[in-house]
Amino acid sequence: MTTAPWLTHDGEYRCFFCETPGAQENTDPDSWHKGLRESHRILWSRPLPSGESWSFEPAHLKITEPRPNEPSEWSIGSDNFATTHANTLPSMAAAIPGYENGHLHDFCTIGGYIVFPNGLAQVRPTQAKPRKWSINQARGMERKMSDRFDLTLEAIRLYYAGIIARDTNPIGDVLDAYGWFFDVFGKGAEGFQAYVDFFFLNPMVSGGCVVPLYGHALDFGDALPHRSQSAYNDYITAQRTAVSERNELIARWSEQNTKP
Repeated sequence: MTTAPWLTHDGEYRCFFCETPGAQENTDPDSWHKGLRESHRILWSRPLPSGESWSFEPAHLKITEPRPNEPSEWSIGSDNFATTHANTLPSMAAAIPGYENGHLHDFCTIGGYIVFPNGLAQVRPTQAKPRKWSINQARGMERKMSDRFDLTLEAIRLYYAGIIARDTNPIGDVLDAYGWFFDVFGKGAEGFQAYVDFFFLNPMVSGGCVVPLYGHALDFGDALPHRSQSAYNDYITAQRTAVSERNELIARWSEQNTKP
């Protein structure tokens, strides 16, 4: 049986960061690691709720057969959503057990990565002119998000609920500009759940609500996890749990859908 590209030949989860030459000097595994790109191609070519599938060209994850409501050419971009915020909180990151050479091994397994459409000419009108950001740029650049994935997922939930005004959804305008991507999964709470199911994000959602990774509530006004080392450590632990459980969901799907 062929080993899934997110596993080593010994069946262990690959650390894509460690396997990318020059990663410590900002060579990005998302762009350079062929196994990571192939993992994304396999996982996100699964059947969509409509029964159709996205068909991605392997080398650059470009769509090969766009549907009528999609841009004529688009691709997905990988992003490591499990983050230590090491650039802004270096001393806190350095105190994490297992922190090594600028990363945590378990964060850089397949369960720690997500995809969104790459930067495109935005093709949908919105109530307000959307900022010319990709989704990955928006969640990193918007201070009310500070690259936290629980807040990103909450913004996506709000999008599905029809809430896109920037005073209540800090990246609502950007998400709406890429609405053709999210609307593939439907509308409202059911659409959000279908999106969560497809991307194996169930460990981060309970009862249709996003589970906070930091603190006890989702607070766009308190995004950076810097209140204390203890609270920061809890944030890292919560992400580790989410990544591990997501890996398990991916493994279960692979076992059920890989031919011997």
